[in-house]
Amino acid sequence: MNLINGKVCAFNLLMLLFFVATIFGCKKNDDSPEPVQVSDYFTSWADISPINSITHSYNSSLTETENGAALADAMQALEPGDELKIGSGTYSINKYFNLQVSGTSLAPIWIVAEDGVVITRPDANQNIMNIGASGPVGYLCIRGVEFTGGSAGVRFYDCSNVWLDQCHIHHTEEAGLTTNTNNTSFMYITKNEINNTGGTGEGMYLGANNGEVIMSQSVIAQNHVHHTNDMGVTQVMELN
Repeated sequence: MNLINGKVCAFNLLMLLFFVATIFGCKKNDDSPEPVQVSDYFTSWADISPINSITHSYNSSLTETENGAALADAMQALEPGDELKIGSGTYSINKYFNLQVSGTSLAPIWIVAEDGVVITRPDANQNIMNIGASGPVGYLCIRGVEFTGGSAGVRFYDCSNVWLDQCHIHHTEEAGLTTNTNNTSFMYITKNEINNTGGTGEGMYLGANNGEVIMSQSVIAQNHVHHTNDMGVTQVMELN
């Protein structure tokens, strides 16, 4: 990991001080804040059960690209209250893919992967997955997916109440995940692993310089970002 102008060191120190202050609290008076609880990391809709469960199985008679196209179509067809369970396999999406589906606060959309689900693309001409590029997306959870290849792994656009949980993003050409194109809010980025980003790609690029794009009221917790050690990578996480 390269240290440029002490940004990484300063960020890590700030996060350490925040962790100590929130976990152990400040005992100056009775109005001191309570320690952060694990439940604070979850969305307000985390316990809502799906209305309709759909299983999408890998078709071994098709190519990885054909399976990728079928999976993209299945995700794009989801409606509020749906849960899509993705079967194990490698799904290659070789086109520009923008996921444009939304649930509601009472009927979120859940995309959940079995062990061994990999979504990739054959080159770095596009991101693996874009979310909300053509309009607002909300009340969507993506859990347990491995993303590899592409330019960025997952790029969030006009998103609010979107939860990326327990995913693994690695070996991208640029950043692992980004929220630096559109304003986002109530984002939940939890328990993910991000590694081996390339170019100038940080593990996470959150918000944009000079407040041009803002991510607000969001939770970034319990993620493991490592081996962002390409010569062009200056920060594990860029938080603007």
